[in-house]
Amino acid sequence: MRSKIVSIKLDEEMYKKLSEISKKKSISRSALIRQALSFYFEQQKAGIKDVKEISQKLKELEKKYYEILNRINILSKQLEKVMNRYLI
Repeated sequence: MRSKIVSIKLDEEMYKKLSEISKKKSISRSALIRQALSFYFEQQKAGIKDVKEISQKLKELEKKYYEILNRINILSKQLEKVMNRYLI
């Protein structure tokens, strides 16, 4: 795939962070930006937009977990009653 040139403006703090991380990883700033964009695109494709959304999904899963746990407890009690009825 042919590369395209894109220009962006960064504030001083963001530029310094970009430079520091690219030096630590021994890659160019452009490569680091490409990695960051690839990661962002993957997250968007996966439907994960931000921490609030992840938190909400986690709460929904937790609620479903407790509903299932409650059902298991009810079924266990019913099974125990049936077993006691036929074993006694």
